[in-house]
Amino acid sequence: MIEFKDVTVKYEKIVALKNASFKINEGDFVYIVGPNGSGKTTAVKVLAGLINPSHGKVITSDALMGYLPQKLNNGTGFPISVKEVIYSGFIKQRIKTSKEDDALIQKWLDKMEISDILNKQISQLSGGQQQRVYFIRAIISDPDILILDEPTSALDPVFREKFFKSLKEFYNNGEKTIIYVTHELDLLEGIDTKTLFVDQEIKYYPDTKEYLERLKGETNV
Repeated sequence: MIEFKDVTVKYEKIVALKNASFKINEGDFVYIVGPNGSGKTTAVKVLAGLINPSHGKVITSDALMGYLPQKLNNGTGFPISVKEVIYSGFIKQRIKTSKEDDALIQKWLDKMEISDILNKQISQLSGGQQQRVYFIRAIISDPDILILDEPTSALDPVFREKFFKSLKEFYNNGEKTIIYVTHELDLLEGIDTKTLFVDQEIKYYPDTKEYLERLKGETNV
């Protein structure tokens, strides 16, 4: 479904990603980990088509993609409502939303426990509320590939459990592919995950249990 072939990304003289090669297959759940500034966000921006490689090639299928960025656009200086943000994630948009569209939006707001914010300005929300809204935007069209860049960074511990429950439901709904940038690995019961360790280059790419065993071994040295 996705393949990087010797992908390098440079920002002027800074090399963010160097000769990265890996494959992500349909139905994979892949964590992307690495130290700060290691190129994780650069990698997912390339995946999402937001930036082009300086060198190398990215092969992707025509699958529908949803993307939750790490840095959210909170609408400062630009008036936009929660409803408008979420609706921008729909594949087919009209001048006015249909009753079905409104019902789907409200269903997800209820699920994310932010039922009463539909008509609020996105800039009025807390960081955690914004993160939930942009997660809904990324998932509302039922994409085949979901890219999440630090999706729980502003969520409180209690809601994180509910977030993971929704993520598992989404993943198990057909052949979904999830790419998840994180600093904290959360093993999801019943789901086999892989872990791609990035530090400018691809250091290793095992299944998550193997990665955690390797990490434990390195820590005990």
